[in-house]
Amino acid sequence: MQDLRPRICKIKKKRNTFGFFLQAHGKDKPGHFIKEVVEGGPAAESGLREGDRIIEVGGTNVTKLPHDKVVNQIKKSGNKVVLLVVDEPTYNHYQLKPQSRSSEPNSSIHSSKVTAIDKARLVHMVKASNKGYGFFLRVKKGEPGKYIGDVEKGRSAEVCSVMDDDRIVAINGHIIAGKSHQEVIELLKSIPNHVVLLLLGPAAERNARENGIASVLEGAVQSFLEKPREIKLTKSSAGYGFYLKLENNVVLTVSNRTTMDILSKLEITVTEEFINNWPDESKFLIPALAELEKKKHQDVKDEVKPEVTKEMKPRLCRLVKDSNGYGFFLRDENGHALNNIEKGGAADKAGVYENDFIIEVNGVNVVKDSHQEVVKKIQGAGDHVTFLVVNQAEREHFEKAGITISAALL
Repeated sequence: MQDLRPRICKIKKKRNTFGFFLQAHGKDKPGHFIKEVVEGGPAAESGLREGDRIIEVGGTNVTKLPHDKVVNQIKKSGNKVVLLVVDEPTYNHYQLKPQSRSSEPNSSIHSSKVTAIDKARLVHMVKASNKGYGFFLRVKKGEPGKYIGDVEKGRSAEVCSVMDDDRIVAINGHIIAGKSHQEVIELLKSIPNHVVLLLLGPAAERNARENGIASVLEGAVQSFLEKPREIKLTKSSAGYGFYLKLENNVVLTVSNRTTMDILSKLEITVTEEFINNWPDESKFLIPALAELEKKKHQDVKDEVKPEVTKEMKPRLCRLVKDSNGYGFFLRDENGHALNNIEKGGAADKAGVYENDFIIEVNGVNVVKDSHQEVVKKIQGAGDHVTFLVVNQAEREHFEKAGITISAALL
């Protein structure tokens, strides 16, 4: 079945270009179309395709704007632009849907009042088994709810279109209202390879507060991947029916282009276990409206006590390995202490200080882990790793105050 959903393409300039060309067909076929996508360029990497029709630029509907204004809007975006696009079958699908005169503004893809950023998003994230999702779970002072923060470039969350300040409403179809910060972290850690998040961006959250949760769930933007499948081919006398220089029998693992691009960027090997862990249909369901309304005020506010001051707070340090490694020595002495910080090395550049204690590695609390388990986590992180650290005074301060140290304190 063909995927008939709009797509969000986030494009960042390389060598002063987005890597695509725009054209208008005129009155016979109104709209703004992608004429050409430069192979290997930033537009191609974002999933933009030749023939795509642009619906929004930076969250603004442009379907009724003249061609020159759309071009200017893209230019004014600077080095980054976010496009909402559809291919021709998707466009025709929405055009053919019956609409009454009294239909709501968000009933059409051409709506200029309600855009994709005002809607909830259902996002399917994937990751390699030895890596994290590439984001931290945050709370906001005085606000209920759990938010995405510090999305790391090139990691699962960023590649799968999860953004900073997205609020998590549900995980794998289950509402997280009422769960503590640590419970949500444990839930995410317990899910191998795949997770489906129901998210509200800042605009969608405002829309929900002003117009009710139903206003953001109707027409939610869905970013799903296609489950890879195996195809067994047996070569006939006429060949395979396409160019393939292989033996007489071959098994191919195939999926759509968007899915394979994401798996390639994340260096995910499609194994039998990976396919078997694919979320079932229940994980992609948006929770019942009645259940959401019932629980929307039940979020547990993670307690941030007055003692958490600017001077006394944990730090996030992102280390990128250089030719000399990470540039520190890990000592097991009443905690996981960082010593012998090499001046100018990866740890020093990331803001790690002598005798800092590691609390989290890539968002996972390691306080109760053994020394060897922490070393293994760091080694398994690859070329970059993120630590949540405190110094001795900060650690004693939080212990006396009875505060659990986590990224929620940032």
